[in-house]
Amino acid sequence: VALLFVLLGSSVAAAFPHIDSGSVTAFLAEREDAGWWLPAVNALVSLAVLLTYPLQLQPAAMIFDRLCAPPPAVGKPSGWHGPAFVARRVGITAACVFVVFLVPALELLIALLGALCQAS
Repeated sequence: VALLFVLLGSSVAAAFPHIDSGSVTAFLAEREDAGWWLPAVNALVSLAVLLTYPLQLQPAAMIFDRLCAPPPAVGKPSGWHGPAFVARRVGITAACVFVVFLVPALELLIALLGALCQAS
């Protein structure tokens, strides 16, 4: 799997060596008249993000659970934590949606967060 990621990333870097925006699709949208295929690629990328969002959200949600939730009681199943568990998940998702609507240039926010996380 790691080799596949390295090969895919290397092939994109070789094909587009001078990308100055946040993504390859944004780069292509600014520089080429792609016709029908670029919107199709954007739709597929959006679908992939939508389908993997619960998986991407899980690490952050686990951190918020440890910070906000009391430890589970002895003898209760650990898979379901009740309405507070669901409310935290809905709150995290709503916060993500709010940030997307609030920030007009999301790639700048992503770059800032990446720089701050690497600097610490």
